[in-house]
Amino acid sequence: MDLRKGDRVAMLLTNCIDAVTFDEAALGNGLVPVPLHAIDTAGSSAYILRDSNARFLVTTSRARWNAIAKAAALEQDGLPDLNLVVFTNEFVTEGSPQDVEGHPVTLLGLEEWLSTGNHVPETALPEPPAAEDIAGFIYTSGTTGRPKGVMLTHRNIVENVKQINRCFDFSHEDLFLSYLPFSHTFERTVAHYNSLANGSAMAFARSAASIEQDMLTVQPTLMCSVPRVYERIYQRLAHELAEASEEKRHLTAWTKEVGWRRFCVINDLPVEHSQRENLDETVWPTLDTDIASKIRALFGGRLRATFAGGASLNMAVAKFFCSMGINILQLYGLTETSPIVSFTRPIGNHPSCVGWPVPDCEVKLGEHDELLVRGPQVMKGYWGKPRETEAAF
Repeated sequence: MDLRKGDRVAMLLTNCIDAVTFDEAALGNGLVPVPLHAIDTAGSSAYILRDSNARFLVTTSRARWNAIAKAAALEQDGLPDLNLVVFTNEFVTEGSPQDVEGHPVTLLGLEEWLSTGNHVPETALPEPPAAEDIAGFIYTSGTTGRPKGVMLTHRNIVENVKQINRCFDFSHEDLFLSYLPFSHTFERTVAHYNSLANGSAMAFARSAASIEQDMLTVQPTLMCSVPRVYERIYQRLAHELAEASEEKRHLTAWTKEVGWRRFCVINDLPVEHSQRENLDETVWPTLDTDIASKIRALFGGRLRATFAGGASLNMAVAKFFCSMGINILQLYGLTETSPIVSFTRPIGNHPSCVGWPVPDCEVKLGEHDELLVRGPQVMKGYWGKPRETEAAF
């Protein structure tokens, strides 16, 4: 492939074993992974490929590539640095070239491409990475303009993994269920890199739409999620409860009341008293068996914690699931901070908060209540944007 240390290599894949192996192989050889958003437009993908000067792309099919190539052709610059595109799900005639605005791009199927490395000696591989080398260009969503390539170093990611491991007791016996895209740092760091660091297993959900069925099948112990998934399950349960018997509605309300009091005692929160709270310890085993355990079973029945991020979590939703024994721990972060800045600890969990800053991370409010962050997880800068980098620091 004639790739050198620091070259950018892009992937447009859903979460899968191919995505993990590609990412790890690139990192191990000093290359810079550029994950593209699987649900992004072809035009946005073409922009990121061009902006990052990516030399290589792996994706699923020719159809996805054709859409990107067409979008790139609409721009005068095309994709001048891209030399090779590999498809994981299609056979391609060996070395099929495609012209993109006067620049030839070679197309290969996965097996054909892998076979080209059969006789490559290790001495021909790029130099391994150093701590301050770039470990990824993660592009921001671009809500305030064109997406910016956030440069995260190997040190940034390793330090953030170490920080979150001082907040929660991860284990090699854990099983993550992964469905959030690797193109976002939340899933990339907390699930992907963290599971590798701890020797944990990871299962890949078929899609966000199938997450509820996949939880039943996989029975994960840990999972990253956005609030929308909790809200979707909560709304379905609320609809079912509205049509249930009066006894079922009464028992569910009592379970929520008792479970929330128990949660508040454990986490040192104000307790909501009632006239029947003296019965809590007596009735809880029955309420847990009849109601709460069945709610936990919807998440697979083995969930130790689920990490929530990406948006604010509705308090009513959080209160319901926490009272049923679903341990929702909220996290806060930014792409520019690898991403975790704050992490809710298992004890001291307050559903209306996003936790305490992770160890070795300083935060304070600046002008106009802007949150300022300093720590080893803070990015190196924005790729090719010195003004924006200077403004951010």
